[in-house]
Amino acid sequence: MATTPTQVAVPSELPQDLKFNSGKIDEFVTSMGWSYIDRFGNKHYTIEGLRYLAQQAIAAFGYITMDSFQDGAELTLPNQVLRDTTTGEYYRWDGALPKVVPAGSTPQSSGGVGIGSWMSIGDAALRSDLASADVARGSSLVEYTPSFPNGVSNSVSEKLTLDVRTLTDYGFKAGNTGAQNKAAFQAAIDSATLPIKIVIPEGSFLVEPGITIKTNVAMIVGSGPYQSRLFPSSGGTAVITQQVGDITFCELRDFGIDGNGNCPGINLSSANHIKIYNVDVSNTTNNAILLNGYSNDVIGCRIFSNKGNGLSLGGVLNNINILRNRIYGNEASGILVNPTDPLAGLSVNIMQNDIEQNKLSGIYAFNCKGLNIDFNYFERNGESGYPYGIPEAINIKADIHLIASEYTLIGSLSLANKCVSVRGNQQTAIGFASSMPNQDGFIFTNFAHNLKVENNQILDASKINALISIYRNNLSSKIDTLLTISSNTINDVNFIGSYDAANQNPNGAHFIYDIDNKMNVNHADRNMLSWVASAGSTGSLTKSTNLFNGEYSFIVGDGDRTWFSSIDLSVHQELKGKWVWFGAWVNDQGNSSKIRLGIDGQFGSDGSVTGTAKNKWEFISVCTFIPTSKTTIGLNVNKVGSGIVLINSPCAVSVGTAFNRVSSPPTQFRSPSLPSTGFWDKGERVINSAPATGQPKAWTCTVGGGPGVVNWLSEGNF
Repeated sequence: MATTPTQVAVPSELPQDLKFNSGKIDEFVTSMGWSYIDRFGNKHYTIEGLRYLAQQAIAAFGYITMDSFQDGAELTLPNQVLRDTTTGEYYRWDGALPKVVPAGSTPQSSGGVGIGSWMSIGDAALRSDLASADVARGSSLVEYTPSFPNGVSNSVSEKLTLDVRTLTDYGFKAGNTGAQNKAAFQAAIDSATLPIKIVIPEGSFLVEPGITIKTNVAMIVGSGPYQSRLFPSSGGTAVITQQVGDITFCELRDFGIDGNGNCPGINLSSANHIKIYNVDVSNTTNNAILLNGYSNDVIGCRIFSNKGNGLSLGGVLNNINILRNRIYGNEASGILVNPTDPLAGLSVNIMQNDIEQNKLSGIYAFNCKGLNIDFNYFERNGESGYPYGIPEAINIKADIHLIASEYTLIGSLSLANKCVSVRGNQQTAIGFASSMPNQDGFIFTNFAHNLKVENNQILDASKINALISIYRNNLSSKIDTLLTISSNTINDVNFIGSYDAANQNPNGAHFIYDIDNKMNVNHADRNMLSWVASAGSTGSLTKSTNLFNGEYSFIVGDGDRTWFSSIDLSVHQELKGKWVWFGAWVNDQGNSSKIRLGIDGQFGSDGSVTGTAKNKWEFISVCTFIPTSKTTIGLNVNKVGSGIVLINSPCAVSVGTAFNRVSSPPTQFRSPSLPSTGFWDKGERVINSAPATGQPKAWTCTVGGGPGVVNWLSEGNF
């Protein structure tokens, strides 16, 4: 104010004080502020300030509610409020009292709404908007602001729509029919335009099978496998299946499916980057969970008491992790691994699982190119055994089946498991603490290619016939690279199944390498000068000057003779009751002929089939079981086809010694008489194998060559 008042005591009649106070009267009456300052600097309330204080007092004391604008009323107190029945809102009169409201009025028709008129004192409109199903109201009116820096605000409606959908939003609830809940579940999936999370509420719910996942579903999650549980109301397809084509990047977690014996559980036939975590699946038909595709994980699930396989893995099966699951009591196999793509089966990891009481097998796998079965617990798997039907009906009881075919024993290299590790597992056999028969093996296979089995613990080795059982028929079974065994409770290998003893004996046993086995001494006579013809009338076995690995080779000439050497089991008793293989290096020299090896007349290949020319050195073998009643073993060499074949370094050892681990002293040539055949180098020496008085002790070659050229010098007589 322009006028400066005095400090004269009240009452002052000085003109400047009267002029100052007239302005203050105007401020007191008309100002919207709550206070003003007098000429002494003291603060006082304006009329508006007093009105505010009255409102606060009324609010603290409480309003007196009255009906209604529509019925008519008279308000005589400032804390009386009148209801508008059309909106449910209450109003107080902000003007002079008493206030008469005629019947049939509204706030607008009986004085208007605003300061000095009717003032709303409630939130009925807001509550109505918040409760509205209109997409522009309800949660769209409430703002969500992230608590982290630089977060972008959205409405609560936008936040929930983008990030999560609860099935209850679509009418999914207990008490519905299975069809109603399926429709609600499917509506939540079908309405997704961006990747979303769908929440299954707590409770047990009937659902009709065939809920179809689509690509925009990022996660289906419940409150836990026993807290959120689905029960199919009918049979047919799986409870949860997928759209035609691929689905990717979806996680299923924290819920349960009880199949009620009606249908499969989860069937994802072409799914990549899928994670199934803490899901419980039981009482289903066929496969509890079928998951075909790559980069998939199944972690921490319970899969039990299903009519088929617990977990079936197929398709383009690469980069798979099956970790920390409990898979038990399933009528077929616990885990079926069956990649169907030629480039599939790379990096399949089955680790730290509890695999128990699955009737056919714990794990059945074929066509894997990088399979790791490590640090699992196996118990009482294979009680019923796996019923193979081709090429013979045979029932195999084993925890792990590594097969080179689709459910038969006809071996196919294209379906063989290649690069397999079985490490650090623990096993309890079906016969442990019961009268059940022994298992055939911890592992059963008909095709071993880069198989390594190490550090596995067998609880009771007396209840299992072998660590590894191999199909015996060489037409359907092969070992074509080192099969390495190390540091297991038992390391023995057994061959089982029917076969033709004449030409179907196992022919890859020389690849079996038991690192712990110290019995690697060669029991075959490498001096083939001492081998004799046991059958046939034509043919020759002569020494050559061809060296391979520092050893001289022998020539098996044309003819029908079978050459024979014996092993005295009274001297070599360690071979009794063992599987023994007899093998040698051979080279067909480019001829269409082949060598057949046999033990006691039992050969490892068909005598009617000639060889295909290879012109290179290769190691071949034959294997058979030596009963404890045997007193001798006869080793046999026979050639089929036209043209000579070289043979080098014959070996006979028990199974477990690999061909490149056989211990043999340098070959000493022995003969009962001066050699008249073969090809010799100068300086070679032949010891007399039939010593007698007056006979030479040995002969040394002084001129190298063959018959008619070679010359010998006696080393003196006995």
